[in-house]
Amino acid sequence: MSDWMFGVYAPSGRLENLSITRPGGNCLKDAADLWVNVDSSCRYSEQEITAAQSRHYLLMLRSDDGFDGTKAILRVFRALKNPPSPRFAALQESPLLSSLSECRWRGLIVLYEQSSDEGGRSRLSLVSDRLATCRLYYSCNTQVFFFATDSVESLKLFRQLIGPLVLDTASLGGYLRFLHQPSPSTLLKGVSILPPASCLTVSQDGLEIARYWSPRCAPTFISRREAVDTTRSSVVKSIELHLGTSGENCGLLLSGGVDSSMIAAVATARGSHLTTYTVGFDGIEDEREKARAVASHFETRHREIVIKAGDVENLTWETTRALGFPTGNPSSVATYVVTRHAAEDVARILSGIGSDELLGGHRKHILARYWPIARPVWNLARKLALRTAGTLRFGPSKVLTYADLYTHIDNERLQALLLYPSNGSCYAHLRTDDLSKEQFLVDLYCWLVDSILPLVVTLTSRVDLPLALPFCADEILELGARMPLRCKVRRLDPKWLLRQVAADVVPAWVLQGRRSGFTLPIARWFRGPLRHLLDTYLNERVIEQRGVLRPEGVRDLVRAHLDGAADFSLPLWALLTLEIWQRIFLDH
Repeated sequence: MSDWMFGVYAPSGRLENLSITRPGGNCLKDAADLWVNVDSSCRYSEQEITAAQSRHYLLMLRSDDGFDGTKAILRVFRALKNPPSPRFAALQESPLLSSLSECRWRGLIVLYEQSSDEGGRSRLSLVSDRLATCRLYYSCNTQVFFFATDSVESLKLFRQLIGPLVLDTASLGGYLRFLHQPSPSTLLKGVSILPPASCLTVSQDGLEIARYWSPRCAPTFISRREAVDTTRSSVVKSIELHLGTSGENCGLLLSGGVDSSMIAAVATARGSHLTTYTVGFDGIEDEREKARAVASHFETRHREIVIKAGDVENLTWETTRALGFPTGNPSSVATYVVTRHAAEDVARILSGIGSDELLGGHRKHILARYWPIARPVWNLARKLALRTAGTLRFGPSKVLTYADLYTHIDNERLQALLLYPSNGSCYAHLRTDDLSKEQFLVDLYCWLVDSILPLVVTLTSRVDLPLALPFCADEILELGARMPLRCKVRRLDPKWLLRQVAADVVPAWVLQGRRSGFTLPIARWFRGPLRHLLDTYLNERVIEQRGVLRPEGVRDLVRAHLDGAADFSLPLWALLTLEIWQRIFLDH
């Protein structure tokens, strides 16, 4: 497993009360041991490290995303040039926040500060990167603060330190609506997640969290040609950076779509040794034929992995055990399988994740592009569908905000499922008067940061496979925030920008097609070979014994899907993995 750490901190003013442990039992307690850099390839200024280390103790846990954390570390050192005063400045006034706002890095920064007064007051700061690629789970009581960077290990730690793990029923509403748990809450009582681009500090004065960076969503007026040229330059540069050193054997998750095909094109032009991977499903039309054609065109070593319906139950258990959290995204199973195969062949794996969220590509972006007209038309059409057919086959029944487009179950059906009151509206803080800004923030935080990245980052780390995400580079993140939606989407083509960017290097037949990714055909399989999973894990006796959902609500959801009246395959998958997760981590 990749590097991770957990810590226990008692803010009583002594350095020995901070204990940070990494795999293998390496416990970092005193000042000499606390300064550790996980990536030994970084280079630092010897003088600056010595000067800073006399007053502060800093550790950086790096994620493998092709980023050099040197500049971020040195910027923090320079910001902390003066000795700490007897009283710490408020977090919002701390030089740490301003020093990180312009940095591009990936990982987690841990900073321990000791004041200069006789009382020896101390403060611990934990800083996430802009996409929270190194997730931090934490819990605290009146005396001690616990934290861990691994989802599975955090469960073990919190069980030992705070007692039995208890499901937070108030969080179930958000989980079932969005098919993932919206941060900063988790499905466990008393356990939270540090949001992206945030700094958490804990001291004798308590716990405080502040954001040090937010996307500058200020669309500038540029021509479409300008947008294409700028994006092409940034994407090619990012792909070349993430390919690593020359001669390194890299892997690529290849769906046959525009984004993964462009990575293959740039890698081939650069002379990289590329192995491509795609996932297929037994007896189902899938992406294999198109991916095979792309691999042949760019002359990559190609591997196909086929998932059979009969293997899904065991794979779901294995995937949930590896993740440490449930998910309503069936592609997690395919990701789990393909990363295990790739770890045997390549030194790092690349993926096109992030392109659709940052540069346009989801079909819902068409609706967002014409929001003032499209939203009332959508709601009217859904209302008529409810009156005539009595049920819905997909999507929410009513859209009030852009975030509603990411929900998979309407409020009426949700209330029929929940036995206890749920937390308030999720992602309400992302609502703005500027639709373009709201659309980008929801795509970024609701889908990319909270749903997709935790899956792929966790599963690749389980097999020690460095993950490279060229389309998630900070430069592209900033570019996507500045670019208006009209430059990403044109007419009814949500992927217009990416097709134009890739037009010079990717064959025309790739640009014209559509792909569905590695998502299992769960809607069909639940009505066929996997129906027994619903009978086994979601029957009324199981739901009643668990005591967190209404058995009749789950029964109606299952019946509506099996009868073909609606497609509730994703909420049912979310309920299935929730039950398996509880059996693995909460029942024992």
